[in-house]
Amino acid sequence: MGKADIYESDYLENPEIFADLVNGILYEGERVVKPQDLSEQDGEYGL
Repeated sequence: MGKADIYESDYLENPEIFADLVNGILYEGERVVKPQDLSEQDGEYGL
């Protein structure tokens, strides 16, 4: 997959951006997921 995947991963590591994306897609813009409630997980799938 290459460089595009690396850029996307780096971009989505930002909690504000990730929360906005999840809220926009899953909750139609309602602020359900908050950046301060997110935590980084080890591994590719957070297992």
